[in-house]
Amino acid sequence: MNRIVYDRRPPIKARERRTVTETSDAPASQTLSRGIRILEILSDAAEPLAIDEVSRRLGVHRSVAYRLVRTLEHHGLTGRTDGGRIALGARLAALAAGVARDLQSEALPELTAVANDVGLTCFLVVLDRDECVTLVSVEPRHAGASVAQAAGLAASPRHRRPRTRRAQPAPAVAVARHDLGADRGAAARG
Repeated sequence: MNRIVYDRRPPIKARERRTVTETSDAPASQTLSRGIRILEILSDAAEPLAIDEVSRRLGVHRSVAYRLVRTLEHHGLTGRTDGGRIALGARLAALAAGVARDLQSEALPELTAVANDVGLTCFLVVLDRDECVTLVSVEPRHAGASVAQAAGLAASPRHRRPRTRRAQPAPAVAVARHDLGADRGAAARG
């Protein structure tokens, strides 16, 4: 004898709908998330990586990492060295130039003026989650050494540094913040 079982749940429209992002921290697109993670891995690496190292750090099989890297290569986001190792591609710089474009264009003349007035490197830094990202770095016209070189810091554009409560800003950063905040740099120029 066949028994008929009726679904007593309300119709789908009446049920509470939950998306992946509402129910967990899982990304909406695992593939896209993995591709972005590869870019982060390559950015954090001191040198270009072999596909085996990328797959190990990503935690996926080599064939999965290979397919993801090939897609990133197709878009110019990664490239290969002569030895076949994987590095960030030049297309990333073009994409990064569009980040906070208005902020960068407004700040650049002021940063340049402050850098030249005080003779120190000035930075435009924004907070991105728990990291500080350098958008623009301006060297003074006449300086013996930049603050980044003197302090041994990598402060080139797009550089990320962890934000900590105890971190002391470099002198040029403090000057730039003060002068840019005071009437858009007018105080620095007198």
